Amino acid sequence: MDTNDTLGHLVGDQMLLEIGRRLKQNLRDSDVLARFGGDEFVVMLEDMGDRENISFVVERILHSFNRPLDLGGRSLFVSASIRNTMFPDDGETAEELLRNSDLAMYRAKAEGRRAYRFYDLAKPLEAADFERFLMERQPEGPQSPLPARRSAVAGLPGR
Repeated sequence: MDTNDTLGHLVGDQMLLEIGRRLKQNLRDSDVLARFGGDEFVVMLEDMGDRENISFVVERILHSFNRPLDLGGRSLFVSASIRNTMFPDDGETAEELLRNSDLAMYRAKAEGRRAYRFYDLAKPLEAADFERFLMERQPEGPQSPLPARRSAVAGLPGR
């Protein structure tokens, strides 16, 4: 459902603010939260150690969306698909990490709502999901081929 079209931009803006608050409640003061565009947010978690620690934070975030958002008398449920990459294992630049997180997102969305996945180079996307990824996420033209090495975003130990 496109909230702006059905409920108006004011409700859409309130929804994004409440989503940001919920995300922030599950993070440490040292973590970074940014709205990446549209309804996408990026979280940078430093010094998390391993995927198990990141999974704990991600599951806490997903659980926080089991409650509806209260938006001026309206109760709205939202779901999240979370993708994860780790620096430097899954990419050495922000661009690589974000691109590979998109690949992990398509896997998470294909497996259903309220899911999360870590980027895994050993598990390639199904052909249809990869085609959709290329059409939706890659710049037009030949200037941006996929790198030989890919990754995804949520835990970035160290800077």
